[in-house]
Amino acid sequence: MKNRILTVAALTAISLTVFSQAQTAPSFGSADIVGSWASKGCEKFDMGGQDGFIKRQFIFTLNTWDLQYTIFADPACNVGLLTSRISGAFILTGAAALPNTNHVIWGQTAKAITPLAPPILETMNKTGCGDSKLPLGSPRDISISGCLALGTPNVRDYGQEYDLLKLEKGQLFTGLRKDNMNVLTNRPTQIFAYPLEKVK
Repeated sequence: MKNRILTVAALTAISLTVFSQAQTAPSFGSADIVGSWASKGCEKFDMGGQDGFIKRQFIFTLNTWDLQYTIFADPACNVGLLTSRISGAFILTGAAALPNTNHVIWGQTAKAITPLAPPILETMNKTGCGDSKLPLGSPRDISISGCLALGTPNVRDYGQEYDLLKLEKGQLFTGLRKDNMNVLTNRPTQIFAYPLEKVK
């Protein structure tokens, strides 16, 4: 399995083969986003035709990313359903058509889900999402098993995503999510409306 997980070197190789030499340089570098970035408040997103509510936190080094997000049942983000964590290497592969926006590849080497509500725990236990002996509120490593019942494939089958990353006026934005972003042609073309602010 290890040779199928994208490292920084593998991501670099992909970027060189997928994107032409004529591609313009990234509009900002990874050094500009090093640190921790978090949602300003509760964010609304489309969850399969229904409104979902989320809070996100990214931690960046020069070549790695770590995303932790919690999905809530209510628009005030008071009642948590689950917390998901994804991490790996990333690379900025060139400027996008949108202003102050880069193409980015998120490599995915580790994934975990923490069930925060009994129905989520029950679903994970019934569908083989990590260690079923772990109680409510405990993170479960699903890097190998994935958790398709909650829409999260394993890192072997879904080892990277193609996305957008915008940095403007001290705020960071990701692309507006689409299905199957592990396929280049499914890279977002719009920016998610909610900004992330640097917290340290």
